Amino acid sequence: MDFVMPTFSNQEQDTAEFDGYVMGSRISRASCAMLDAFAPHVMHVTVPDGGGLAAAAWARRTGAGLLATWHSNFHDYVLHYPLSWLTRPVAIFWLRLYCAHMPLTLVPTASLKAELAALGFKRMGVWGRGVDATLFAAAGDERGGAPAVRLEDGGALLRRSGSGSSEEGGGPTTGEGVAPAGLRASLHIPNDAIVFCWTSRIVREKRFDIFEAVVARLQAEGLDVHVLIAGVPSDESGAQILSRVRQRLANVTYFGWVEQSQLARVYACSDLLLFPSEVETFGNVTLEGMASGLPCVVDARCSGHLVTHGVNGFTVERGDAATQTYYELSRKLCNGAEGAALRRKLGRAGRAVAVARYDLRANSLEMVAHYQERAALATRLAPGGVPLSAKLLAALSELVLLGFFLGATAINKTLALAFFLLGLRR
Repeated sequence: MDFVMPTFSNQEQDTAEFDGYVMGSRISRASCAMLDAFAPHVMHVTVPDGGGLAAAAWARRTGAGLLATWHSNFHDYVLHYPLSWLTRPVAIFWLRLYCAHMPLTLVPTASLKAELAALGFKRMGVWGRGVDATLFAAAGDERGGAPAVRLEDGGALLRRSGSGSSEEGGGPTTGEGVAPAGLRASLHIPNDAIVFCWTSRIVREKRFDIFEAVVARLQAEGLDVHVLIAGVPSDESGAQILSRVRQRLANVTYFGWVEQSQLARVYACSDLLLFPSEVETFGNVTLEGMASGLPCVVDARCSGHLVTHGVNGFTVERGDAATQTYYELSRKLCNGAEGAALRRKLGRAGRAVAVARYDLRANSLEMVAHYQERAALATRLAPGGVPLSAKLLAALSELVLLGFFLGATAINKTLALAFFLLGLRR
């Protein structure tokens, strides 16, 4: 069911270069009427903004089951921006107050649940993620080359560097051979080049600066490294990062935002996933890379539950030496025939983990079980009114969000301070 939710958006940033930020403020009366007519058994809230609070209030008013899922570590995002000493406590207060209105909030990992519990969050559960192992499908090349991947592209076969032709015995058994119109061929990327992919938003908290530094150093050493970027900046700083990267690095192909099926093609013709993001809640990008048969070089805290160092990829600890470590591990994977063999070994191991442990259907059925539980609990509870605190928080969030997008005027600062003090008093 789709309905319109009033939002605040920075119109100056909503351009073709980047998509800006959009935050829900409430649910309109017309949309509430649509919800009333639809009469869902469960309300599933995914965004901690005014719209999410309004959805929770609607569920309480109608007696529908209610749960929330956690998708973004906003309290960690702010660490990569100015005044984080002030904004992080505000973000934590807001998120705690938001989650306090949810009977259950499901986070992606047990480690994140423990971290949030230490910050005072209550009623948290764990719901992981899954991956479509058929869409992100990698089949091993029996000739010892890199994995070959067949996708719905008119029968085109995309092949990574180091893979032999189908006539040599590698590749699929369908008899279709290697179509020259594959993505890698269409981009005129040499067969022996090393392709790095970036498949996420372009923002500073994802540590695109480390990715850029590593690739720049490898190219400076004379390695034929190509870069595929499938993702868009979310703000002006991200647009500046993208512009700088396209000027500084050679052999960069920028796709912008792509559909999931096309995203799978990007993974398919890449050789390596270098993803140093320090703010991932689960690591969907890493999981997709693993399912695609890519060796992954990732942040240890964000993706250590997915990648075992030296087994199906490499993990890197944060700190002053992180960029150098990312470079050394990436360089190892680019080291001629030895590097190609290591990429195949780690990629196949990662694919096996993704298929065995993170089945998308099983993950979806787990959520269905949560829905059934919430619906059953709702039938035993009398529908209650909207808590006054939820009304106040929704109203205040709307004012603060409006102030944020209109500018840092004195009255907006006062409203933000009032909201902050309200959080302190709870």
